Amino acid sequence: MPRFKLYRSGVNCLADIELIEIIVSHGIKGRDFKSIARDLHTVLTSYDIFDISLDEIRDIKGIGESKAATIFAMIEFIRRQIVL
Repeated sequence: MPRFKLYRSGVNCLADIELIEIIVSHGIKGRDFKSIARDLHTVLTSYDIFDISLDEIRDIKGIGESKAATIFAMIEFIRRQIVL
């Protein structure tokens, strides 16, 4: 589990996909968190991350309204820090 790897070895030991797996944190019936994380990784790396819409995140099977809002808010927070 990436979360335990984070605690044990630190953030620098995690691959990008493992960071996203931590953000996704759980799956849904018929779809594990790793599959959802792979789809999210594809979306996040297919575009300029700051051009991704809330709908594009929400359209990923297994990411509901709450998780999509959390991810989108995180992206916006990072964008604002970079712009500053």
